[in-house]
Amino acid sequence: MNKTGMKKHIKQLLLFILLLHAFLSAHAKGISLSSTRVIVNASEPGAVVTVRNNSQSPWLIRARAQLHPDSSATAPFTVTPPLFRIEPDSNNTVRILNMDPAGLPADRESVFYLSFLAIPASDKLADSATPAVAARVTIGVESVIKLFYRPQKIENKTASANDLKADYKNNVITLQNVTPWYQTLSQLTLNGKHIPVRDTGAMLAPFSSKAFPVPEKITAPVNVSWSVINDLGVESDTHKITAN
Repeated sequence: MNKTGMKKHIKQLLLFILLLHAFLSAHAKGISLSSTRVIVNASEPGAVVTVRNNSQSPWLIRARAQLHPDSSATAPFTVTPPLFRIEPDSNNTVRILNMDPAGLPADRESVFYLSFLAIPASDKLADSATPAVAARVTIGVESVIKLFYRPQKIENKTASANDLKADYKNNVITLQNVTPWYQTLSQLTLNGKHIPVRDTGAMLAPFSSKAFPVPEKITAPVNVSWSVINDLGVESDTHKITAN
């Protein structure tokens, strides 16, 4: 690459970095959701999420329900509106409508995911004095939250940290979820030492167990404590037991 080409490449890169920084700063300060999880009860028509734009720029939001957070396969819910413009300093309500739950378990929760992709409603060149490097950059930032479908049989009660069972053996702590609800760990400690639950996966499916390796050997008695994320998306009280 010659000197002229190199200078052009550097200018393009700097412009891209400036636009990216401005975009991410606006997103961090501007777009937020009213909750970190959504629960749809079978007996209700659906649920709502409020999208808030605290920035001074308009945004386009694409909303959809997915089977998995990293897949475009759709979940059995209608999300409306699926695409909308949100003006500066304003709110927009997104509705998640129940569809035919045929095929979903009636004795336990099912988990899906809500995706909100935010992109600038318009892009302007950061430096009009350099038309040679003028480029239009559109970068989307996606927020994904959990969507739980709760069948009517289990609507009137919720799980708590007390509902998990723990067993410690061979330097592995195993937690068992004996409930029909998904349980997501917020933290797990053994004798005050934190276990990196997110490395293995912090969510336990209904009627399942999950093993978490312990980084170092701990001798009995083992004091185990944990907390979970409740329906409001906040950390529960800590539950403590002694495992031999």
